[in-house]
Amino acid sequence: MRPINPANIPGFIIQKRTVTIAYTDFAALANGVTSYEVDLGALIPAEARYLGHTIGESFTGFTNGASATYVLKVGSDTDDDSIVTTVNVTTGQSGFPKAGTAGVQAFLMCPLTSEIYKVVITSSADLNDATAGSVEVNLFFAVRD
Repeated sequence: MRPINPANIPGFIIQKRTVTIAYTDFAALANGVTSYEVDLGALIPAEARYLGHTIGESFTGFTNGASATYVLKVGSDTDDDSIVTTVNVTTGQSGFPKAGTAGVQAFLMCPLTSEIYKVVITSSADLNDATAGSVEVNLFFAVRD
């Protein structure tokens, strides 16, 4: 059986949303802030279908020069880990790009809710103490033509 190329499914257009989070994004955060979120673009259109995601096509592990850990998740406004429940993005991690632990919507052609999807990174230490790190996140989905 040959794999299906979603680009050849009549009536659908493939879209991609990309965001990069870097440690410099945390510089203006207050002391005590350990969570940061970034929208993956505009509202996902109604009737969109999930095709896949990648985490870390461009990746430098996050560190604060000490022992902090950094974890990333991807989801919607109402379920912030519906695509990815967890992936460790701390310095020393390998195997990138990777998918992370799949959330409830992370299966091929799953209907996506018409919401803004986002990436959330959390740390065991103040985010504004980070001294290095950057991660690219991509979300691929199909919408009706």
